[in-house]
Amino acid sequence: MNKRATLWVLTIVASLSLPGAFAAERILAEKGKSDYVIRLCSDPTPAERHAAEELKCFLKEISGVELPIREAGPLPVRAILVGRDTEAYKLASGVDWAKLGGEGFVVRTCGPHLVLAGGRPRGTLYAVYSFLDQELGCRWFAPDCSRIPKRARLAVRDLNRTVVPRLEYRETFSWSGYDGDWAARNFSNGHAVRLTEKHGDKVVYQGFVHTFYPLLPPEKHFAQHPEWYSERNGKRFHEHGQLCLTNPEVVREVTAAVRAWLRKNPKATIVSVSQNDWHGWCECTKCKAVDDEEGSHSGTLLRFVNQVAEAIEKEFPQVAVDTLAYQYTRKPPRHVRPRPNVIVRLCSIECCFSHPLEKCPQNKAFVDDIVGWSKVCQRLYIWDYVTNFAHYLLPHPNLDVLEANIRFFIAHGVRGIFEQGEYQTPGGEMLELRSYIIARLLWNPDYGAKRALDEFLNGYYGPAAPPIRKYIRLLHDKVKKDNIHIRCYVQPTAACFTPEIIAQAEKLFIEAERLAAKQPEILKRVRIAHMPVQYTILANGRAWARAAKRGGGNPPAARWDEKEIADKFLATAAEAGVKQVSEGGQFAPFKEKVLARLSVRRMKSTPPPGTEKLPASRVVDVQDDEFSFYKEGTLCGVRKDDTASDGACAWLTGAAHDWAIQFQMPAGYFKKGRRYHAYAVVKVRKTKDTGDAFTFGIYDTEAKKGVAHRRVSAKDAATDWKSCDLGVFEPKGKPYVWFAGCKNADAVPEILIDRVYFVEDTK
Repeated sequence: MNKRATLWVLTIVASLSLPGAFAAERILAEKGKSDYVIRLCSDPTPAERHAAEELKCFLKEISGVELPIREAGPLPVRAILVGRDTEAYKLASGVDWAKLGGEGFVVRTCGPHLVLAGGRPRGTLYAVYSFLDQELGCRWFAPDCSRIPKRARLAVRDLNRTVVPRLEYRETFSWSGYDGDWAARNFSNGHAVRLTEKHGDKVVYQGFVHTFYPLLPPEKHFAQHPEWYSERNGKRFHEHGQLCLTNPEVVREVTAAVRAWLRKNPKATIVSVSQNDWHGWCECTKCKAVDDEEGSHSGTLLRFVNQVAEAIEKEFPQVAVDTLAYQYTRKPPRHVRPRPNVIVRLCSIECCFSHPLEKCPQNKAFVDDIVGWSKVCQRLYIWDYVTNFAHYLLPHPNLDVLEANIRFFIAHGVRGIFEQGEYQTPGGEMLELRSYIIARLLWNPDYGAKRALDEFLNGYYGPAAPPIRKYIRLLHDKVKKDNIHIRCYVQPTAACFTPEIIAQAEKLFIEAERLAAKQPEILKRVRIAHMPVQYTILANGRAWARAAKRGGGNPPAARWDEKEIADKFLATAAEAGVKQVSEGGQFAPFKEKVLARLSVRRMKSTPPPGTEKLPASRVVDVQDDEFSFYKEGTLCGVRKDDTASDGACAWLTGAAHDWAIQFQMPAGYFKKGRRYHAYAVVKVRKTKDTGDAFTFGIYDTEAKKGVAHRRVSAKDAATDWKSCDLGVFEPKGKPYVWFAGCKNADAVPEILIDRVYFVEDTK
């Protein structure tokens, strides 16, 4: 047992031998009757009044008995005191109420009475929820699902708990986490949550993040004051830039804007003065000198923020200034230190999230940074990432690390944690489960992720819990066994999503749906949980089938009915109200893409050009249904084309230069140690022969370098299918083929790609 847990037990044991302890149980309700009254403190706040109402409501739901609420007045013979006042002070003697802060509380029996009271604004409400949770077994799994036990007899023995939360700021930033009642009952107090006065309000930010330009808009000021913005190579700019943080006029203007913000929002306790969501820092002589002296771009940032924080401190003593340690400012500075009224919010966006942060070699730089910041920052917050922003509906096996990471943060002095999940849409992968586990751990990191997971699965999925538990373990064990690193931008082609794993997952969800068939509400939840598996099949199914055929195999992927799976997936998504499939992708266009793909009827493809007489073992033929697409429907996609080798092709806009079409090259496609000649069959639509048409190449993500590259001019680009030679290479590491336009849509509005193929080099 750890030291903290030991102290917790000693506190409870000590309460059993308190002088004058009430020997008998306190019978709050029995056989439909009760002698108890809920006594609300004098002059209650809206949150304390709500606490009394919540207690009354849930005690009735548990026991069937409705306890009356009395506001102040003489102390009844048997009372549950809600909120602190003179009577609570007398009964709960010895409590240092000042140390409870705004959220700490006591749960204490005093003779026949029970005291549930705490600090303002949220302490008393949390005392009630803690009592219902720990003593009576209530759980609030999701906004639409709770577990409220039924008991004919409610008895309470001696209690003496004093709780002060370890984290002052706890935000589960997810769709289900926004619900105010759910959040309050799970002790979440974050900025984005719909918490109101009756919940004791919340931690209120003014300007949540990336506020440089909202504070000093370039469209308003750049023309007259370019010196207020970033400089690079002697030129001032504002597109994807930042502010010139050593310019005293910028300090003055931003400080004035911060004051104006706070005067309009008196509830704010934190104001964000933080960099824009891109690079583009200022490299003027003064800014560069500070960054060089401090050994980090956080040097100029923190000196700037400190000046703003000092300037507003007298007028707004209750407000802290929040800034980011994010991307280029993540490394702590050598010399400057944050003022006491400055919060530094360290962001983990570059990290691996399938292994505990502290134990994964790929996270060493982040670990070094949090250790560094913990030594110099009095109020260190964390912005953590617990979803896949590229595919909200893709399985995301990160549940095993949640507890370890939160413990790691707290061990390094973190006082606030923001966990960014699927914040834009319902229906995200295991959204409610992940939100519940996180909320429990942010309030009490000793609660145990496995405990939270098990009670959620049983409460939320009922009879379908066992196969869903097996599904979760299936994916997490795969990641652990193969040491797969999962980040917050993951594609369906990731190594953990093999056809064998997804086939097992599909089988488990078929069983889960069967077990839930007679309970419509649970069946709906199971079908929503099933969507990520269906999503993965729709993304990979055709590629898996082609790969199986290439290898002479016949995995389940080859037997799945794509239309049937798509119909079920789309129907469930509509019922769940899914709005987004990714951070930048809405569901409606995605639905159209799925339907468009299903409408493409592929023919048996002809051999690639020049390979008709070669043995099949020497040729790797990849059709467009194995490609990955970035911003599909906007930058690229798939369409029917009777002239293509299988009746369909990929299209790519000529108006952008993103590597929008890619093909991840599985090692199993190629003979080890052999070299291959790479080709792509391409044609373009063009209006003139000026400039470049498209570019393509091979990039190795393991070696982090290009393996091959070719740029094709508009003049040389063919308007009929033509094989474009990419050269000879050895497939090793983790390579992929990519295609991009050249931002030359006037000449080449569109590029069409039929296939990529590789011919074994025998020279």
